[in-house]
Amino acid sequence: MRTTISLPDPLLAQAKKRAGQEGISLSDLVTSAVRERVLRPSHTATQAAFQLVEFGHGGLRPGRSWGQLKQESDEEDVARVGLSQNLRAADGT
Repeated sequence: MRTTISLPDPLLAQAKKRAGQEGISLSDLVTSAVRERVLRPSHTATQAAFQLVEFGHGGLRPGRSWGQLKQESDEEDVARVGLSQNLRAADGT
């Protein structure tokens, strides 16, 4: 089948040179290059599935709730921010 493609001039020059070095036509070189690219598995198809690494047995410790965890986390954030504000005040910043 005949078709028309557009190639940048430097690439076309390199392709013609390579075809000449290999003793094949430009058409055969382009066909080979396209065939190789089309038949090669796509990058996403070759990627391994992501595997999540887990530690422990999951969930919260016995006797704990998500509410308690959130409250402790919020208290730690307040303590950390309060500490950094105190440090900035001591530095005069």
